[in-house]
Amino acid sequence: MIDIIFTYYNNPDHLYRYVEYLNSSILDEELLNNVIFTFVDDYSDEDKKAIDVFNKFELKINVKLFSILEDKGYNTGGARNVGCINASTDMLVNLDIDCIITNDNLSEIIDLEPTITDNICYKFRRCIPGKTFNYKKGEWQFNNHAACFIISKKLFCDGNFFDEDFSGMHGYEDYYFFRVLDYKKIRILLYGF
Repeated sequence: MIDIIFTYYNNPDHLYRYVEYLNSSILDEELLNNVIFTFVDDYSDEDKKAIDVFNKFELKINVKLFSILEDKGYNTGGARNVGCINASTDMLVNLDIDCIITNDNLSEIIDLEPTITDNICYKFRRCIPGKTFNYKKGEWQFNNHAACFIISKKLFCDGNFFDEDFSGMHGYEDYYFFRVLDYKKIRILLYGF
């Protein structure tokens, strides 16, 4: 079993489409039985709460939903902390809510489970069509995404939380998180599909 953790803020239409996709028959049921999808609502406006979106579904997937109860302003790091601390498994996969998971991706992520140790963190390669084409090389560039990574729960909880002092400063909590891992000599490997 693995936990896939998403943070959410104020975009119920996007969340609805995403949950509809995860809950559809597109993804293999056997793969989905190995996954707990955790969503953390980062203090969305009253009329845009994640719970209202989830209440529209009869869920066929394993879901946990948490809500941040205090507005810290762009508290994605704090939301990730809540998701990771409350994870049910030792393998934590943090993804942005705009990352589409396919059967092949899900199978590969699940197959990574035996390689997850307390001294390795995987970051994902990603390609954004229209934004990451290297014209000099004539090929797509694959960049890592700081918010998308795989880590063991033990490694995360051994003092490697996101520093919530960076709340409100988009992207700084990610940068600091990986600098701390690097300082502690944690191997950060780039993984791509």
